[in-house]
Amino acid sequence: MLQQIFIDSLSNARDFEVIDGLNPFHIKLNGKEMYIYIKNLSSAYFSNTDVWRIQLPIRDDFEEIKGSPLDFVLLGYDGENDVYTAWNPKWAKQRLNIAESVSFYSRYTLQVEAAETEEFKRKSLNNDGEVISFPRTHLEFLLNNLKVFFKDDSDYVAIGSKKRQEANESYRVFTDPKNIQILEAHMSNNGYSQSAISNYCKLMRVMLNEGLINQYRKLFLAYDTIEEYLKIVSEFCTQPLIKERNERSHNGYSAALRMYLKALCLHYEADSEKYETHPDDDIDIPSTETEIENIAIDWEQEFTDKSGKLTKIANPELIDKLRPLLDVEYKSLPAALNTITAFYGDKFPNMQFSDWVKLLNAINWETPYIKPIHKATTETAKSKTKTVTLRVIYPDGRVVQYPKATDTYVTVIEENCPDLINELGIVHAGVNIVQRELDSKYEGGQREISGGWYVFTNTNTPKKRLDLIQISDALDLGLQVDLISVTTGEVVEAEDKTSSSRQTIKVTFPDGRVIQHTRVLKTLIEVVIYAGPEKVRGLNIICCADNLILKNPAPRYVQPSKPVGGGWLCNTCSGTPTKYEQILQINKELGLGLKVELI
Repeated sequence: MLQQIFIDSLSNARDFEVIDGLNPFHIKLNGKEMYIYIKNLSSAYFSNTDVWRIQLPIRDDFEEIKGSPLDFVLLGYDGENDVYTAWNPKWAKQRLNIAESVSFYSRYTLQVEAAETEEFKRKSLNNDGEVISFPRTHLEFLLNNLKVFFKDDSDYVAIGSKKRQEANESYRVFTDPKNIQILEAHMSNNGYSQSAISNYCKLMRVMLNEGLINQYRKLFLAYDTIEEYLKIVSEFCTQPLIKERNERSHNGYSAALRMYLKALCLHYEADSEKYETHPDDDIDIPSTETEIENIAIDWEQEFTDKSGKLTKIANPELIDKLRPLLDVEYKSLPAALNTITAFYGDKFPNMQFSDWVKLLNAINWETPYIKPIHKATTETAKSKTKTVTLRVIYPDGRVVQYPKATDTYVTVIEENCPDLINELGIVHAGVNIVQRELDSKYEGGQREISGGWYVFTNTNTPKKRLDLIQISDALDLGLQVDLISVTTGEVVEAEDKTSSSRQTIKVTFPDGRVIQHTRVLKTLIEVVIYAGPEKVRGLNIICCADNLILKNPAPRYVQPSKPVGGGWLCNTCSGTPTKYEQILQINKELGLGLKVELI
């Protein structure tokens, strides 16, 4: 259908033919050959309803296009306004097959404006580049003038060439050890502890001073800007000289490198909005191995002798307070003693002035943080012991259960369309549980999976269970998710009720009948059946780049597409907020008189 609309748009062209292919397809227009690929534009279902998009899947025929010298024109079609949206052809070609689902964004208001004015309309989308919307009648003009609409000055130039001044300057800034002070200032301004700052800076010095970056300089010099270096941190950390160190430091090297790059981007006026930190007081994720080890340790108990005297200053929090006073050119011993008094109060009455001075002088500021003798007090250790893990049973009987609940959680998410889970909008501490970007504060609590996605894992096991239940319900996966005792291996009854933490949709019909199914998809299906599937289809409600009501869903949407009568299916692959908006639209446009509530 999209191809036919395209062909009809060029019916008056002097020289036009489709050489081969359906979508994508190969055409010749006025003596010039090119590849075309078209997708329906639809809402991205973000909080900002003006954001629309298309999504590109992975396709075998895209590989041929990527290797071809011909232009690749990516078009989004808005059938409501009869307009096309286009993006830079070279930029679009470079993004083919880089992930399972690649999004290209537009704005609905831009599409409306193009339709109303019958003109080309442009909009800069910051990191997503420029998008152009135009009436379908202007298609031939755009295709004939691609170089005019999309000026591309970023032709490839060999690595190290003097012509690549920006790339060479970026690498020089990146590898200058003096710029580690920019990292230190960035972390300090965003509320990181002194121990975290010290560890990150130390790891960056190791990478720069020991030549680890320079060994793999080609990875970085393939890009022009420091901002683009962020794309290859994961690849860099898989290199032979880096991988073992990174694993040994609990991903400290990769975390430090990302933080350093973001700091440089901000300092040199890159897109600061993209890297804005998001402090959250509810969750405090350790940023480094040292901070992880510092959790739940009674440092004073570990280093107090039988006489009640402290034998070592080991508390990282106190060390952070003392460092600006003692780890400097001009030490301030009186201020340090006052800091100790304020920190401990009357906790150590047997300590004399000379005892404190001795302890202060004994601090080695090169390695002030030490590993604990005992990981925690008996009481604290008991509270931190993992008593339950997760078990997930698929409808076919397959079981996913790892010793660590996090491994089970991440595996299930990775197996079940992370892009769709991202759209469900499940958020903890202001971070979507599945997203493309590492969060500046919580990157230590995100795990990378295939497709360039990151899974947020810094929640307890019961919350992870609730997340998986919500995902299963929304995508109709039919998963059984249980808490399992790590000692007995038996199912543990959850203390938190899933119904209290999840949204449902309540629909009151004109005759007083009320439905509020625990599984929200059942509510949507019942409303569609009540309204009539053919009438709902006529509303052209877009879900997953197709009509909400359809007969032949794409393979990945077969399972969540439920029968609603007359051979029609309803695609239920969406989150509760989306289903709520769909029901509201059906009710309003068909005048059903329903009362629809999000509970």
